[in-house]
Amino acid sequence: MTIAKLFLLAKGLLARVMQGLIQSVFELHDSSCIVVTVGKYVTPNHKDINGNGIEPDYNHLLDFNEARDYLSRCEIKELS
Repeated sequence: MTIAKLFLLAKGLLARVMQGLIQSVFELHDSSCIVVTVGKYVTPNHKDINGNGIEPDYNHLLDFNEARDYLSRCEIKELS
């Protein structure tokens, strides 16, 4: 499950995702390196989040009771 999909299904609590690229670093023969973009994160609706980010539902850190109440409303499914 991607970060974007998790956000859309359970709604993020605080973090804003800004970087939407998946990159790999390859070492060359002369010991230098090259960074290659090998993928990108998109929302389930195929919206590219790179540079755009995903806005949080809450712009403040929840206290314990707020977080407990919020999470108690989430649907929990067992993985098969």
